[in-house]
Amino acid sequence: MFDLTVFDAFLKTEKLGRTPVILDEVDSTNDWLGKRLCDPRLAETIVIAHVQTNGRGRHGRVWSHLPGVGLAFSLAWGVLGQPRPMVTLATGIALAETVMELAPVDVQLKYPNDLLIAGKKVAGILTEVKGLNGRRAAIIGVGINVNVPLDNFPDNVREIATSILIEGGVKISREAILAIFLNRLEPMLVLLGDGCSGEEIVSLYKKLSGIIGRKIAVTASSGEIMGEVIDMDEDGGLIIDSGGGELKKIVAGETRFLD
Repeated sequence: MFDLTVFDAFLKTEKLGRTPVILDEVDSTNDWLGKRLCDPRLAETIVIAHVQTNGRGRHGRVWSHLPGVGLAFSLAWGVLGQPRPMVTLATGIALAETVMELAPVDVQLKYPNDLLIAGKKVAGILTEVKGLNGRRAAIIGVGINVNVPLDNFPDNVREIATSILIEGGVKISREAILAIFLNRLEPMLVLLGDGCSGEEIVSLYKKLSGIIGRKIAVTASSGEIMGEVIDMDEDGGLIIDSGGGELKKIVAGETRFLD
């Protein structure tokens, strides 16, 4: 089980994560939190699931969560001073830096919401803007394969998914990874909530993703776009040269590398 005493020992935030809620079983931590937007402790609440029966990623994809060795949680940020992509990028940066602090692995960010180790998915982020009784907040859901052994992955998944344990060769504390992640994320969210430029966050994301100059394909609602990533703008959107000097901005979609 998740040890709140250990978690609290690592937690250094002012608000984020100060009201932890542990659920034995829930369909979705994002949905559970989204129904409680009017709770006065919302900014402090983090909901952690031992078993999540309907966890999901972007486009409704299922996220499988293994009790005791994975980590599934959601938190809310009620100050929407920046576009939603920036919240997702900040979350990815904080999580990648935390994993690399605790385990001997190199983490790459895959735009816009995945974390990869050795080219395989180790964590995913789902940011949803929800409203209730006039209150709106960004609900940030995260799933991490922490101490999942290789034999827990089905054969058809092993080529695309991994865990920190498999790649780093060491078990790490789920309580520590969550607390240190929150310690890193809180100042970035405060910065965004104050309406400051996201330039520093975009710069960090570029470094951790290595996406600039890469040829990619993006599957968006309008269809597939292929081209070279020229830059990221201050809102966290990708600027893609799709050929013939035509530049397109992408803020959401499924990306894959072509080179």
